[in-house]
Amino acid sequence: MPPKKAGIVELARKGLAMLLKEGTQKRRDEIHSRLKRSEPVSDANLEFIDNTANHVDEEQLVNKLEKAADVNEVVENLAPQEKNLFQTLKKLAGGIGTVVDKIVGKRKRTLIPDRLKCS
Repeated sequence: MPPKKAGIVELARKGLAMLLKEGTQKRRDEIHSRLKRSEPVSDANLEFIDNTANHVDEEQLVNKLEKAADVNEVVENLAPQEKNLFQTLKKLAGGIGTVVDKIVGKRKRTLIPDRLKCS
């Protein structure tokens, strides 16, 4: 039985939240506030905003999953770059990725992670 849409979307959303939380959010907010005040910003900070702190692709992927009628089909048919993004978000979300691994076909494992099994 394929995993439910809510579980896959929540996994991607949690990964995105972790990505933002992993240190980029604070620095990104500081740089944006300097730009709003028309203060000078170093080239390194601009590079950071354009690359490291730019999570538009990840946000689009989460939105795509949220809007999908059949999220399992969408996950199976992701473009290679989107699959890499999804794998990154899944790793950042931690632990519950084994269900999605089964769908994407990267690894074969049990459908229920050990920590979710009833004793």
